Amino acid sequence: MPKLLLCADLHGNEVQIERLVKFAQDVDALLIGGDLTPRYSPVWLWEHNTNLVAETRRWFNEDFMPIIKRCTVPVYITFGNTDCRANVAYFMEKWNDDQVHIIESGVVPLHFRLPPTSGDQGWEEGEPWHLFALPYVPLSDHHLKDFERFDTVADSVVNYKRPERGFTVAHLNGEYSTEEGIARRKVSKESIESLLATYPLSDPSPGRCIWMTHAPPAQTNLDCIRKDCHVGSVAIREAIMQHQPLLSLHGHIHETVIVTGQFKDQLGETPCYSVGNNPWRSDPYCIKVDTDHPHRAERFKLTAESG
Repeated sequence: MPKLLLCADLHGNEVQIERLVKFAQDVDALLIGGDLTPRYSPVWLWEHNTNLVAETRRWFNEDFMPIIKRCTVPVYITFGNTDCRANVAYFMEKWNDDQVHIIESGVVPLHFRLPPTSGDQGWEEGEPWHLFALPYVPLSDHHLKDFERFDTVADSVVNYKRPERGFTVAHLNGEYSTEEGIARRKVSKESIESLLATYPLSDPSPGRCIWMTHAPPAQTNLDCIRKDCHVGSVAIREAIMQHQPLLSLHGHIHETVIVTGQFKDQLGETPCYSVGNNPWRSDPYCIKVDTDHPHRAERFKLTAESG
């Protein structure tokens, strides 16, 4: 059966990206789960007479994609809460082809290297494979709000500011990317729960559908920023319980594996994995999983000698 390699939270670390592409020759598809671009300070942007939207677009085109295009297997890329949504449609139009699949969100066909590394042609039989990608995360105190949303419908109705959920001014106001740069406004009243209801999540065969959501499910080993402090998505947790995909892959919370000592949890029959990557080191952490054995994924560090 096909083998997958997942990483997330690269934040512009080109050494990590190079190592991912090198190691991907040993799997059948590479999945990159959001927070792709560098984190530029306002001072740096001012000194270089540019803005976040323009500079992350330049980086994606000139630094990121030339590395990705060297990959020998299909690559599936979604975004995260530090990425500029204003660039996404442009990236999809410019770069999507038979090898590179840039996805804002939604269910898409999932294709693999031919022939697969296993040498087993049986995986081509039966229902087609699908990937569900979702870049949205629950509200946080980060400045950029392009891919932040209220988590549940209950959070976003009746009272726009719900003190019992811990929402502050920093959660409810922020920056949004536009073609001209960055604008400030209140967050959207849209919720992750209402977004999930718009996707055809019941259509793909659960045994042939893989989820890659930047936010992890709530109340798991995958969403802890410190002991007993869970910041994952209730809506994503409930959706996984309802639809039971073959497996789900997540990023966003860099420190969760250190806090909990675990990179795996399980919701119903679905194994859920967190990358727990540290983008400020040379060696990325990755998840490798054989779709024939979805409960036996490995998390490991890609060193200069890997692959």
